[in-house]
Amino acid sequence: MQQSPGFRYDTISRNSLNLIGLPLQKVIPKLQSKVINNQNGLITLDKGTNDEIMVGNIFSSADKKIRFSISRVYPDSAIGKVAPTFQIKKNDLFIMSDRYRVSSPIIKIHIPASSLTSAEYMEMFNKQILPLTKSKTYNDYFNFSYNENAPTFLFTNQKNSGQEISKIANNREFYVLMAIPSDIANSIKAMLQKEQSIQLVNSPSQANFVLYLNYAVVSEDNKSPRFVFSFREPLPNDIKTTKTSKVIFWESNADISTLLLSRPELTTLNKRIRQITYNAIRSTGTRWINTYPRR
Repeated sequence: MQQSPGFRYDTISRNSLNLIGLPLQKVIPKLQSKVINNQNGLITLDKGTNDEIMVGNIFSSADKKIRFSISRVYPDSAIGKVAPTFQIKKNDLFIMSDRYRVSSPIIKIHIPASSLTSAEYMEMFNKQILPLTKSKTYNDYFNFSYNENAPTFLFTNQKNSGQEISKIANNREFYVLMAIPSDIANSIKAMLQKEQSIQLVNSPSQANFVLYLNYAVVSEDNKSPRFVFSFREPLPNDIKTTKTSKVIFWESNADISTLLLSRPELTTLNKRIRQITYNAIRSTGTRWINTYPRR
């Protein structure tokens, strides 16, 4: 690692030294490990977590004809498996060719999806939900009270849902959370499916967090109407339920002005969804987030 900028009158060329004053290495040598045991293709190497070997790391022979991934690690050793037909002997040398790592999911996420595409969804939204947002008792991401008795409703693509919500809300403060249009939901799922720290599940009851959509109207803290994606605890499945569900809006969110997105806009949204998903993981503790894509 070069040290720059340097002092003007420094007589030592800091750009040729690292932080401890040694010459820079032009090529960093790859980690090598020797075989200490081979039991029918179960290979044990002489290095482990003490040398930063992790599950999923890939080792190759010098001629690259033999390749295997690490399945178990210990402080001083690591184990991988190859086909028993390979003739591998004690002290054979293998080189770490790929630092890819494998880990288990940390959280379970559900993405509620409507059966409607964005265009169809917007048409339904404008008829069923948008009129409700004109109500003085409508609460949203930027404008809400801490009334725990306010009912929360889930909108997917139900007909006459606006009437049902109005009837149950009955002039009380209320929230409407929404499922995500099918095309956007599919894109988000495809992106999150590659994340090793996340397990996508098929129902809210299986999930730690659910990604909901909320429509935020103009308010003191929101200068223009927008759709807001954020995580929260799962809602009851039935929109007609009389149960209430405490709303907790996380500060971490991704927002867009319209659900009719171009391909570049959808890519940008996905990146923002990934970031708030990482924030959701961090909210559960300090565990390491594996950013190597699932293979």
